[in-house]
Amino acid sequence: MKRLVGWSDSDCMENLRMDRNTFGRLCLMLKNLGGLTEGKFVSIEEQVAMFLSVLADNKKNRVTNIR
Repeated sequence: MKRLVGWSDSDCMENLRMDRNTFGRLCLMLKNLGGLTEGKFVSIEEQVAMFLSVLADNKKNRVTNIR
């Protein structure tokens, strides 16, 4: 997670196609307005990052699980 988002805005832009501030706001909106909840083992931020990674890189879900 830190590799995708935590280091810098440029890393976040490269991996998720948005800066860290926008990513944080999106996570808050999905939690507060969309009803997204933390999983037993996966945080909201990780869920959103995995989803955006699949969208941004046109990856299959199986590739995301291997990471």
